[in-house]
Formats: sequence, C-alpha cells, structure tokens
Amino acid sequence: MTNGKRQRCVLPALTALAALVFLTGIGWGLPSRAVDPYLFGSIRPWTGEEILRLAGDRHWDPTRGADVAVHPIEDRTHIVALNETDRQRAEIVRRYRLYSYQPDEMTTLMSLAGMRPSQGDFDPKLYQYGGLYIYPVGVALKVASKIGFVDLKSDVAYYLDHPEAFGKFYVVARFTVAAWGIAGVLVVFFLTQRLTGGLLAPAMAGLGYVLMPAVVNMAHEAKPHLPGAILMLLTVLAADRYVRSGRRREAILAGALAGAAMGMVVSAILAFSILPVMTLLRIASWRQRIATTLMAGSIGLLVYFATNPYVAINLVRNRAVLQSNLGNSTNMYSASGWTSGLTNAVGLLAEGASPGVLALGVTVVFVMVLRRRIPAGRHGLALMLAVPAGLQLIQFFALASGKPGEYGRFALFLDVVLLVAAITGISQLSHSRGRIVMAALIAGIGFFGGRYLIGFVRDCRPMTSRLVAASGIRGQLEGGVRSIAIWAEPAPYSLPPVDLFRCRLLLLPRDTSVDLGEAPADLMIPRADAMMFPVNVSVDRREQAMIPRRMLAPPAMSWADRRFCILRAGIPGSP
Repeated sequence: MTNGKRQRCVLPALTALAALVFLTGIGWGLPSRAVDPYLFGSIRPWTGEEILRLAGDRHWDPTRGADVAVHPIEDRTHIVALNETDRQRAEIVRRYRLYSYQPDEMTTLMSLAGMRPSQGDFDPKLYQYGGLYIYPVGVALKVASKIGFVDLKSDVAYYLDHPEAFGKFYVVARFTVAAWGIAGVLVVFFLTQRLTGGLLAPAMAGLGYVLMPAVVNMAHEAKPHLPGAILMLLTVLAADRYVRSGRRREAILAGALAGAAMGMVVSAILAFSILPVMTLLRIASWRQRIATTLMAGSIGLLVYFATNPYVAINLVRNRAVLQSNLGNSTNMYSASGWTSGLTNAVGLLAEGASPGVLALGVTVVFVMVLRRRIPAGRHGLALMLAVPAGLQLIQFFALASGKPGEYGRFALFLDVVLLVAAITGISQLSHSRGRIVMAALIAGIGFFGGRYLIGFVRDCRPMTSRLVAASGIRGQLEGGVRSIAIWAEPAPYSLPPVDLFRCRLLLLPRDTSVDLGEAPADLMIPRADAMMFPVNVSVDRREQAMIPRRMLAPPAMSWADRRFCILRAGIPGSP
C-alpha cells in the first residue's frame, strides 16, 4: 500500500477517534430538577413563575458586560449571610436550575440572551470571547431549534420549570467547539507532516492531540479557547506556504487567519506575532517585508472587526460596556510576579500537555536549538511555531500565581506545540527506538487524558458528582449542622445543592485569614479542590471527609467529577 493510500485510511480513522472522544460525555453537568430535593428539603419546590417573582427581573442594562453579575456582593470584608430571605433563596435556585457545572459556559448564553434582534442590536457585550465564537453558537441554536432538538423561547419561567430543556443549549454550544476540535486533528497532522515527512510521526501527533488532557477538557466545554488555538496553528501553516511561495494570497490568508484567531478569543492575539516572522523568513527587500507585514496585519484587523463589529462601535458609542466587560476580565488575570507563579505554571503545563510531553518537548527544543538539529528546510516553520509559543509561555508564567487549575486553558497552543516538538524529536531517532519512545509517549498522554474523559462520563449519570456530595452534606445537616461557610456564591460549579431552608449559607471574606477557632462549633466548609477564592483557614485536618471518594485525584483543569471536602472547625469538643 502506498503512502497516499495509507494516509487516506489514517486521516478518517483519526477524525473518527476525535469525534468519539470529544462527543463522549458531551452532556455532562447539565441543569436538571434533580437538585430540587436537596435545595428545598421538605418544602414544596417553587415553580418558575414563583422564582421569577421572588428573585425579581434581571433588567437589561446597556452598559453592563454579559459576564458581570446583576446584583454583585460589593462588600467582601466580612461574613455575609446569603439565604436569609426568599429573594436570596430564589436567586440561588435560579442558578441551580439554569447554570451548568462549568462557571463560564453560562456567559455565552447570557450574551446571546442580551441581544435585541428586533431592534437591530446584536451586541454580545462579551468581548474576551469573540464574535466568531458567539454568533456561530447563536446560529447553531437556531438550526437546532429548526430540527426540533431545542426549544427556543423567550419565557424564562419555562426553562426554570424545565431546566433539562435549557441544558440542551449547552450541548449545542459544546458541539460547535467539539467540531473545531475534530478539525484540529487534521491541522496537527499536516503541520507535523510538514516538519517530519512520512506518515507515522504525523499520525502519532494527531493521536496525541486527540488524547491530550488540555484538548480533551476544552473540547467538552462551551468555550472558544480550543478553536482559537486551532486557528493559530492554521495561521502558521498559511504563513509557511507564503515563505515557500512568496504569493501575496498566502500572506493575505495568513493575516485573515490571525484576525480570525483573535476574533474567536481575544487571548489568541498572539497569532499576529507570526506575521512579521513570516515576512522576515522570505527573501525580499526590507520595503517589501514591511509592506507585506502591514498588509497582512491590516487584513487581520479587518477580519477581527468584521467578526466583532461592536468593539469598534462601542469605542465610539458606548465605552462603558467595553470597560464593564474587559475590566471584569483584567481584574481576574493580573500579573503578580514570576517567582510565586513558577511552580503553578509548570504544574499546569504538565497537567495540560501531560508530563511526558512537557519533558520531551522542552528537551527537544533545547537540543534542536543548541545542536541545530532542526530538519533541513523546516527552520522557518519551527520559528513560526516557537515565537507565539514563547510569547504565550511568558504570558502564562507571568499570570500564573494563585490561579486555579482551569487557568491551564491559556497554554493550549503551547501544549500542542510541545507535542509537535516531542514527536518531531522522536522521529529523528532510529526506527525501532523511535517507535518504542513514541508508543510510550502516547500511552502516557492517553492515561492522563483518559482521567478527564472518565470525569465527563461520570457527570453524565443521573447521580452526578455534585449530587453525591449533596447527599453527604444532607447527612451532616440531619446530624445537627446548621451553618455552611463558602468562598464563592452558591452555584452548581462551586457548591453542591444544599437545603436553603434548613441551614445558613455564610459567604466568607475574600483575601483574608479566617480563624474558625472563633466560629460556632457547627460551622462546616464544603470546598472544591481548586477553590475560586482561596482563604487561609485554620481547621482540624483529621476531621475532613472526602465526597466523593476516588482512586485518582480529580483532574485539575476540569469542572467535571469535582471532589468536595467537608472541613469541620477545629474546636475542642465539637461534634
């Protein structure tokens, strides 16, 4: 069988495997009425109309970003009781009826819900997620409604009564991301083939991509980071074609893809760094190089603003909404120094790419650079991968201090580049030795990536990880516990559903040290392993109970199958 025939067999097989991995568990952590017995206890669950009446209407504010809380708790300097009134309880119930287990997925739906098509207003009010992601999700929902998969209604009470119907919106949004992920396996294949030639190394790179923990995780979440990384890789491929051919249309394509990457997610702006490298690698006069760079960059900006027109419009008309949305993001991701974030950044890179890929990828990069072992004719392509990956590495390390596991998504492009580098280096070993090392590398990737897939599958079951934890907490409440202290407002991703009428939910101060030795003896702290707002807590570690218990620790980046602890206050004589 010729290499061409083998490739025609390998590519469909890789694509089918990607579809199997990325679509398995796509319905994880969706809202349902199964939370009602835990939220209401012996009280009759409220209807959607009752929840809306009690919680009040979320009025439309043209100056508020889609991801900004409607009624934020401004004062976090002292303990705040969250469920003392029916209004507060209704606001909490609304989250459990509509939100998924992933804290950022709801923002896309809130962005779409905030548009006013009848008034010609398609402003997403969400600009860190680009229009190239948000608008196609809206189109996909419309198509899904036409074929009867989802019910598109403007009646919020209906979805509060039927949260399973609302959950299908998340499935559609996740499917659009998974489709990009499936296409990404082809991009990684051809990129690696350009570096190594042959068929084995590209096939193994494609297989490693499908099984990589960061890719498996992001392919299951309705977020644009995986499509953005794929568009950055496509920019590199188009730029490489320009370097080889010198044709203007290839430069235009590279610029358009860079703009599309940023138009998908703003953090992919690093794709623009590929353009000047592209023109420097092509033999030409400096005048031609500058002109080509400016042309490609201008095309990229045009593509960005074409897919995100309200960024330009609001710069002139409504800067308050830009400040509201982007300010909310910059507050979460501010630089805090290299030293404190170094350990966390390295750990998350190992988590996202797998330890073997990180170790081999870094080793190969050093060997290739120091010993000049880059394959002949591939120096330009390697450099165009290295520049945005290096910039992402600097950015990732600078912001990593104190960040939770989900921060690992911002190194997704770097993770894939490390994989490609590792496979490229292994391909230069002897035939038998290279196959052994490559098989071991893929097995390691599959082991760590498989933990993520298993977590998503577990949270597709009727008794999800949150409900298992809720059962354990309910047992504690029946044993006399009356207060629960938490670090983030109650939602499916931060707290299992608890009886809002039997116990008090106390929101702890942010960024302060809390000594539970002075707290009531019945105070408990359910917490996820990766807390959103860490607090230095004094507790008796001997009294913690793990819910649910697992043989393996839950994956750091994933919100699926999340483990919760019950930490009892370390007070002498406490039960």
